[in-house]
Amino acid sequence: MWKVSSQPKHDWSIPQLDASTHDTLDRVFLTGPLQRFVVRFKFWHPDGTIFYSSNHAQIGQRSTIDFGLAAAFRGDVRGRVSALDDANHERERELGPHLLEVFIPVRLPNHAEVAAVAEFYYSMESVDRDIREAQLRSWWVVALGTVACGCYYIVWCAGPAIRSSSNSVICTAS
Repeated sequence: MWKVSSQPKHDWSIPQLDASTHDTLDRVFLTGPLQRFVVRFKFWHPDGTIFYSSNHAQIGQRSTIDFGLAAAFRGDVRGRVSALDDANHERERELGPHLLEVFIPVRLPNHAEVAAVAEFYYSMESVDRDIREAQLRSWWVVALGTVACGCYYIVWCAGPAIRSSSNSVICTAS
């Protein structure tokens, strides 16, 4: 599979991806089928350094470890809709007003500890569009329901008046 050359266990020096793994990740995330869904992808080292990013300018940058990253380094998968207001989201702000951010722990074979964290950013455009469409449909249902209830109420209130006027018309006609 993918090769990560790293130092011996517990020596948390920054792993370096070999060229073929780097090229494979670029093909998957920059030109492959995932590019439509994943707008940014990063591999994080436990010290907060990015050792791979689909935005190559981020490789080697160090950032503070936030809640999602810390949880993933403890072995938990985390996700959130991010408003991208943290300082370490500067380059992601250009991708949209908010993104779905997912942190996934990565373990090396035969090692229990988390060696890195994969971070995915998914576009929220389709989710936002679906939400707007659902809101519009629900407002149409509410509007039509209100009109139907209003019509029923008018007929219900007018029913006795209609019956009494029809009785008087029948009485005068006879």
